[in-house]
Amino acid sequence: MAAPPASTSSALRWNRASRSTRCSADLGMPHVDGRKVAGCIKELSPNTPVILVTGWGQRLIPEGDVDAKPASVDEVLSKPPRVRELREVLLKVHKVGYSPAS
Repeated sequence: MAAPPASTSSALRWNRASRSTRCSADLGMPHVDGRKVAGCIKELSPNTPVILVTGWGQRLIPEGDVDAKPASVDEVLSKPPRVRELREVLLKVHKVGYSPAS
């Protein structure tokens, strides 16, 4: 496993260079909001699924309001993610024919 990039700009360069099949970002990172990272990733690579991990849980998405999730975020995982939830999300975003948020 690669070491996490130290800044948003290095993360974006790493993502571009690695041709990553997905992006996982924390919502609350030092000096940057994970939603901003997700938006930048989608600008660079619209078909890259973005998974947002947050200690704020599903409060990011008000109950029943699927439109409240940022368009650049495909899936949301609460911290700490359970192995089953993580597995389900990873299988979902790597499924043939998966269409990330637009």
